This record gives sequence, C-alpha cells and structure tokens, in this order.
Amino acid sequence: YRKAAKTNDMLESVLTGGTSSSTSGYVDAAAKKYIANKDADKSGTLERGEVDLSTSAFANIDTNGDGKISLSEMKAALKGQDAKLAAYFKNSSSSESTDLTSKLLGTI
Repeated sequence: YRKAAKTNDMLESVLTGGTSSSTSGYVDAAAKKYIANKDADKSGTLERGEVDLSTSAFANIDTNGDGKISLSEMKAALKGQDAKLAAYFKNSSSSESTDLTSKLLGTI
C-alpha cells in the first residue's frame, strides 16, 4: 500500500510539474495547460485576442502591463485556487480543467 501511494505521489508530481513554495502543482499545471490551449501563435504568452477574458480580467492578470499574459502572471492569478483545480485534475478531463481555469480567471 505504501509503495503504491508513493508511486501515485511521484506520478502526480511528474504530471503536475511538481510543487513549489509559491504555487501548487495543480496551479502550475493549470496555468501551463491554459496557455498551451489558448496560445494560437505559440509565442508562450497570451495576447488579448487569444483569450475570452473580459478586458478588466485580462488587465488584472497582466500585472506588468505589456499586453501579454506570461506563465508567471497566470500562476499568480490562479494562486489560491489549488483545491478547485486539484478536484478537476483528479476527476475531470483535460478540457474540463481548462474550462474551469477560464471561469476562475474570469472572476479576477
């Protein structure tokens, strides 16, 4: 049982990118997945036309005001949503977790 639990923990860590002191692995995974799914020009950042966020939500996430949302800005925006994201990653499909991320970002 312990070996299986440890294997599951290691697998979860790999799949979610591990954890860091500033964000959970689920926040990291959700941010990466959201950018990958929405980044039409594959620049690694999101521009206003690539996302369906309100102008104010986009501006709130784009903390440096450069007109792009970076991975670090996305992680910062999702910080504190660990429990909701974890539930979706454990129990839902990939597209459902991206939909949840969109909804969470829309409330910012």
